[in-house]
Amino acid sequence: MAMAAAAADALAPVHEPGRIPRILHRIYIADPRDKKRANFSMPIAHERYVESCQLHYSADAGWQHMFWDGAAAEALIANHYPSFLPFFQQAKAIERSDVARYAILHRLGGMYLDSDIECWREGSDMLRGFDLVAQRTHGGEGATNAAIAARPGLPVFTKALDLVQERDIDTDADVMKVIARTGPDLFTAALEAVGLQRTDGMFGAAYTLDGVAYRLWRVGTWFHPCQWWEQKCRRRVYVERASGQGDMRHLVGMHRMVGSWIPGKEDGIGILNVTAELCGGATHEGSNGQPGGWVAPKVDADLEEQRRRR
Repeated sequence: MAMAAAAADALAPVHEPGRIPRILHRIYIADPRDKKRANFSMPIAHERYVESCQLHYSADAGWQHMFWDGAAAEALIANHYPSFLPFFQQAKAIERSDVARYAILHRLGGMYLDSDIECWREGSDMLRGFDLVAQRTHGGEGATNAAIAARPGLPVFTKALDLVQERDIDTDADVMKVIARTGPDLFTAALEAVGLQRTDGMFGAAYTLDGVAYRLWRVGTWFHPCQWWEQKCRRRVYVERASGQGDMRHLVGMHRMVGSWIPGKEDGIGILNVTAELCGGATHEGSNGQPGGWVAPKVDADLEEQRRRR
């Protein structure tokens, strides 16, 4: 954590086109109102995922790690993005985590990963030659903000911070509203604002705009082998990886999508991924018939496969 605290006040690195710094960032901002978990350094169930990334993205491979808590993230905002500080201080913990990654990547560059992302190998080969690497998702969702790698100084991140301040600060913890305010929806909007266009809701694979080379890896590659509801896909990936029979050249890890930021799941132990992987057609609904978590969207399987291949 000391490294992140020092970085919050350090000079920005030199911008090198096509070169993403080998810094792996993790963020955990605990909710101070949650006395049980206020001293957590990460959700307790995520330690093995974080350790897997420390193993593969090691100092021997040329990587350094920065762990950001609330104090280090706030210091970075105060020192370098002071106009954004009032919003940051009023936002919920998960929203502060969302916006902190945009500020960190703008200031320092590197690769940000959610704490429930497991690493299977060192993946510099999938970053090489690009200025920003992100992960496409299905249908009209655009891009996730769970895994982003970038060189410092890219305008997409200042655009994200600008867009955040145009959206209302809201005490509503509804999952979809958080996603829209600061999460994947906001990151998608920022990508569009700097010129990346979508076709049928889907981003393309690669863009070069204003001297910036973007790579958006499709589902089935990088850290996203399957959608969370694709039970058969997830089981197949587990078996292929365990047996050594699958082609993992374009996979560097797996986003477990535990959803520890969802209220009630702060320990990082929940049934979202268990539902997706073990319970067949279950949709994780409460006894009142309302969704108790994520419910798989209605997706045309053939159309989804065509979109993946783009």
